[in-house]
Amino acid sequence: MSANKIRVFNFLNLRKRILNMKINMKIRLVGKEKKYFQDVLINKHMTNSRNPDLVVSCGGDGSILYAVKKYPDAMLLPTRKRALGRKTFTSCYRVEKVLKKILAGCYKIKKESMLQARFKKNKMIAINEIQIHTKKPTKAVRFRVYVNGKDLFGEVVGDGVVVATPFGSSAYYMSVGGHEFKKGIGIALNNPHNMARKHKIVSESSKIKIKIFRQQAWLASDNDKKMFILRKGDTVSIKRAKQKIRFVKVLA
Repeated sequence: MSANKIRVFNFLNLRKRILNMKINMKIRLVGKEKKYFQDVLINKHMTNSRNPDLVVSCGGDGSILYAVKKYPDAMLLPTRKRALGRKTFTSCYRVEKVLKKILAGCYKIKKESMLQARFKKNKMIAINEIQIHTKKPTKAVRFRVYVNGKDLFGEVVGDGVVVATPFGSSAYYMSVGGHEFKKGIGIALNNPHNMARKHKIVSESSKIKIKIFRQQAWLASDNDKKMFILRKGDTVSIKRAKQKIRFVKVLA
C-alpha cells in the first residue's frame, strides 16, 4: 500500500472513530420558536442547568442575543423554522442530524466578535450593531465620530450612525450604505444631509467615540428594547467586547 493510501486510510479511520464517539453534553433550548424543535432534539441530553455546554437558540437575532447574554460560556447553535437568511442558521428540518454530529464530536467552533458601548454608567453589548438614531424623525442630529482620537468624518448632520461587527455587516448596516466585511469594525453614516453616504472599516482594536452636538438621539444595540436618550454634549464610547460568540460549525 502506498504512503498516500495509508494516509487516506488512517484519516478515514480517525473520522469514523470521531463520528462513533459519544460526547456527554448538556443542551439547553431557548427562543420563541423552541416549540418547533423540542420533538426532534435528543431528550436525554436536554437540561435545565444554568451551565449548559451547548445552547440551541430557536429564532432570529433576538434569540441569539438572549442566549449569549444568559449563557456566555456555552457554545451556540442558531436555528430557525422559516427562511434562514444567514448561513449561520440551521433549519429545523436538519437540526436532528446536526445535533447527532455535534454529539459525536464532529464539529468546530467559529468565534465572532461583539461590540461594547458605554454611556455614562450604562453598558451595552451588541452582536450586530450599536446605532445612534435621531429621536425626532423631523429633526436631524449633529454629531462627530472619533476613532482613536481622530475626527473621522468632520461634523455630520443626519439621521445618525451605525457601528457594526463583521457578523452584523450583512444586517441593518447594509441598509444605511455599509458593505459586508470580514474583519474590523464598520462605521456607516445614516442618511447624512451635509455629505454623500459614507462608511469606513476600522481596525478591530479601535476605540470609537461619538459626541452629540445638537438635538436628541436614541442609543440602541441590536433589537434590544432597552434604549437610552442622548442629549447635546453626551458621548458614547464603543469598542470590541472581550466576549465572543462561539458558534458551532458541523464538519462535513
